[in-house]
Amino acid sequence: MADYPDYHYMSGMRGMQHGLRDGMQHGAAGGRSAEWPDLRGRTAAPAPAQAAQLLRRVAPPQRDIITSADWFGVERTLGTALPKDYRSLIDDRGPGIVADVVVYGPEKGSPLDLVAWNEGIHRLIESIRQICRDYFPLAFHPEPTGVLPWGSVNGGQIVGWAVTSADPDTWPVVELSAELDALVLHEVTTTGYLLARLPGPQVPTLITG
Repeated sequence: MADYPDYHYMSGMRGMQHGLRDGMQHGAAGGRSAEWPDLRGRTAAPAPAQAAQLLRRVAPPQRDIITSADWFGVERTLGTALPKDYRSLIDDRGPGIVADVVVYGPEKGSPLDLVAWNEGIHRLIESIRQICRDYFPLAFHPEPTGVLPWGSVNGGQIVGWAVTSADPDTWPVVELSAELDALVLHEVTTTGYLLARLPGPQVPTLITG
């Protein structure tokens, strides 16, 4: 994956903040709150076989991986184990861009620091809830059945897992809109989701809930 400058991280956060402002203004004007699907019990289809190798062939990484990931430290901080296919992806190519998705990982202090990304989102969500709890009841990890972000799409959408079980390998992928007023469930793993965003006959179709 390519190195990713600081301004992309800041741009993503600003995009969500601007989307939040617009979404809350429209929601308040229309007298409505966001509606969220019930994520309980939803699971992902198994990860595609040799997904990391397939992604390497379809979308080759653009830098060499020099250091190994500190998975123990990241998982301890986040309070949960992470899906094996996501870990294999990061071990193979590091954080960066796959298709149009920015993938965060265990690079402490970098613009693609997974822990820092989650901390920034949590601060934003807490600000929303202080202003208008009814507008944003969606749970975020470590809340039950919460969303655990691992990426973003150009435009400000958050990509994450729905933590729907004790087994990380069954967590489906969700997309949260930049306006923070809509969520789409994809019953696939991290690598299944990324493969589906790339062109090619070997790429599976997204299963949308």
